[in-house]
Amino acid sequence: MDKENKNYLDKLGQSIKSSVTLKLLSIFVLMLLLLIPIGLVEDVIQERNSLRQQTVKDVSSKWANEQYVYGPILTIPIRKEVLKDEKWVTVEDEVHILPDLFKVRGEVTPKRLKRGIYEVVVYDSQLAFSGSFENLTAYRADLKEYEFLLDDAFLTVHISDLRGIKEKVVVQWNGDSKNIEPGSHISPLVKSGITVKNVLAGDETNSYRFNFDLNLQLFSVWS
Repeated sequence: MDKENKNYLDKLGQSIKSSVTLKLLSIFVLMLLLLIPIGLVEDVIQERNSLRQQTVKDVSSKWANEQYVYGPILTIPIRKEVLKDEKWVTVEDEVHILPDLFKVRGEVTPKRLKRGIYEVVVYDSQLAFSGSFENLTAYRADLKEYEFLLDDAFLTVHISDLRGIKEKVVVQWNGDSKNIEPGSHISPLVKSGITVKNVLAGDETNSYRFNFDLNLQLFSVWS
């Protein structure tokens, strides 16, 4: 009897080992069991990714994105009287002048900000601008039919994200300190930036020198 039971068990074991259906069923059960830790890992990944995005959002609210800086542009309003339909009307326009001499020196320093287990790469940039506008009388000669409104002339520097300005900007203009105003008065050319007013008020000088420092902070794609 014991021998018959042993033979039966051996045959059953051989049958199980050779059963394709049973093997497939075992593999399917193992796959289902493996889905549990995979799901847990995916939950952790999603949670970490959400925290990562929140970290980037927190930093970006205080630091600027990538920056584009150009200028300065000297803008002088002009006007003239023209005869139209037997009436004299005033035509207004603007002259936009780029510097004859322009120099930029810059230094960029990377830093790492830690937020928990995350790091965000940020940059401090120190930029020094200098240059000059020369021979403005040539423009007046070319547009002699216009009146140049020198008292209303202004300077514009394009800065793509004003949040990145770290320190107060003061423009040295022919040796005088000029405070800036945020925003642009020539939006078709400069969408965002800073403006310096009254740069030519009461001044008939033919050459104008400028210099200013711009300290910007911005963050990159975090790593």
